[in-house]
Amino acid sequence: MPEQTTGFLAVRTMPLNGDTNALGTVFGGWIMAQMDIAAGIYAASLTEGLVTTVAVREMVFHKPGRAGQVISVYASLLRWGRTSVTLDLVMQASSANPDRHERIASAIFTMVALDAQGKPKVLPARDATQPPAE
Repeated sequence: MPEQTTGFLAVRTMPLNGDTNALGTVFGGWIMAQMDIAAGIYAASLTEGLVTTVAVREMVFHKPGRAGQVISVYASLLRWGRTSVTLDLVMQASSANPDRHERIASAIFTMVALDAQGKPKVLPARDATQPPAE
């Protein structure tokens, strides 16, 4: 049964042959880069400004990705902090049937909001029960 993911669709892309190793599977670094891009896109939309990655934890590679698969990265807000947001990211891959996809990676990213000088920016207070704008 295909796994359904909810959250903000932050990235949809396709790895090419140059993104794979000798085994024909996608480099872990390529996967991490796509997830970092997705985290940046989503965090910037939440904080309405510049962000940078401060931490990545619990990075798990569930299954190998392959060239030609459609890769989607979904993000959801886990924590709204004083200057940062913590996000849950899930990467899925689908092949010929776009309705059938499988989780290939997941991670927790913490992104710090930045001001125009590149320093941490204090975020407005937020009700923890308030759903993020997605």
